[in-house]
Amino acid sequence: MICKSLRKGRDSSVALPLEVRRPFNFAHLLTSVRLVLTPVFLLAIEASTQQPDGPRTRLVVVLFLLICASDYYDGPVARALGLSSDLGKVLDNLADITFLLVTLTYLVHRDAAPWWIRSPSP
Repeated sequence: MICKSLRKGRDSSVALPLEVRRPFNFAHLLTSVRLVLTPVFLLAIEASTQQPDGPRTRLVVVLFLLICASDYYDGPVARALGLSSDLGKVLDNLADITFLLVTLTYLVHRDAAPWWIRSPSP
């Protein structure tokens, strides 16, 4: 009960216990999964293009679904657990932009990006 009342006063000058003020929490960890899995995802794509087979293709799909789930659930989990923070918002945007830009850059480099992303051929 005490922690709940302290959490409600998060914007006030009430001192919060250390466990409530943790700078890095479960929601941040969930968001960080995207940052960690992005290079793994690219390596899996590369491996599946080098030697296409069922397990490698499934790995790419599973990694993509994990990245999507991380993006979908990090915000609701943070709000449900009362862990929303400015750091979480910045980390979420950073993870989204990193995943999209790095993946699309890789796909353009491999000439595997959709037509609407690639520049027109001369």
